[in-house]
Amino acid sequence: MWIKIGAFYSIQKGDGLAESTFYNPSTGNPGSTEYSNLKYETTSYGLGERLSVVGEIRLGKLSLGIRARQIKGGFADIDQLITSDMLYVNSKPEDSRLETSFNFSYGASKGLSFSGFYSSLKAETDEESDLISGQEYSTTTETKAYGVSVNYAY
Repeated sequence: MWIKIGAFYSIQKGDGLAESTFYNPSTGNPGSTEYSNLKYETTSYGLGERLSVVGEIRLGKLSLGIRARQIKGGFADIDQLITSDMLYVNSKPEDSRLETSFNFSYGASKGLSFSGFYSSLKAETDEESDLISGQEYSTTTETKAYGVSVNYAY
């Protein structure tokens, strides 16, 4: 199926004391310790959507594949739930990411074979400033990964 729609709801809460120790810059020795009350709550909810294109072609011993996905909001892929939850748990409805991957393999089911992949991710999000409360700024995060493997099956 090309389009999947999912609903999500997430709450994160924190309550307690944060301990800060200040160090003397000249000597490196610890100085005074301060304690601050820490209390926060983050809630996210909404609908996520995904548009996905997958293609694969086989030409004799050579196989080529591509997958491109445009994901908006906090959509979590059930096939990759841990990765989605770790990386995108605080995604907002206006956040989007484009995931693209290419792969190839050359060889038969027995004997020597080669395979590899290239993956690219571009995520556009609005982040809240740590310095000025209530201020947001747009960020773009890009990651790339690649790998090659040589296999022998007998």
